[in-house]
Amino acid sequence: MKSSVAIMHVARRELAARWILVPASIVVGVLALLAIHSIDHVRGDADGILAGTWVATLGVSVIVGMSLLGEELTNSRLSFYFARPFSPSTIFGGKVAAGVLLALFMQLAIVVLVGLALPALSWQGSVLAERGILILAGERILATVACTMLGMAASVVLGAKTRWFVVDAVCLAIVGVIATWVALNVGVGEVAPQVGAFGIAVLALGLATARALSHGRTDRMRAHATLSSTLWPITVPAAALLLILAR
Repeated sequence: MKSSVAIMHVARRELAARWILVPASIVVGVLALLAIHSIDHVRGDADGILAGTWVATLGVSVIVGMSLLGEELTNSRLSFYFARPFSPSTIFGGKVAAGVLLALFMQLAIVVLVGLALPALSWQGSVLAERGILILAGERILATVACTMLGMAASVVLGAKTRWFVVDAVCLAIVGVIATWVALNVGVGEVAPQVGAFGIAVLALGLATARALSHGRTDRMRAHATLSSTLWPITVPAAALLLILAR
């Protein structure tokens, strides 16, 4: 079986298992639209409302990612795929493709409905309105891919419960503090730091999760060890470099 066909097969199966999230996201978007209509608006408040909505949908992307790998690894249900002529890279690619597509659709359904509900007053003086649509879309897609992979990685860590969890906690705290400082001190219009951070996150999380699936297979403890030993040697130095460049 060709790799592209196998990836599509895995992705189709993963999407079919989560189809209920599609109408659910539309319902949430409609409820958000009604809520936006019911409040008073001030000049330029579109940025805050859309930013909050987008962050919330990124949280959903993490949850979608967690559902793709962790539970199956914990309950040894990944053997369903490994018993078939699918390589680990094919399984990983299909799961990521399904998760990202689903997360992007949910974001689009909710954010677009919220954006349509905002009056013209909210868009006056908006920074988002002045930025290019391609730059915004690129940032959002990168962030969604990163959050989906973050969910997959987190599910491996939480499901395995090995001694590597201590290393994960320390490294996560270091990266989290640096990321928070950069986010608070870099302007909204600064594109390079944001794209760079999202790009590094996608690269590191993708490589680490793919290797965890390839080397660990159905062994959750081995998968966790592979994930952590691959992820942190990339992300911690990268976060330190980002801090130096942003100062």
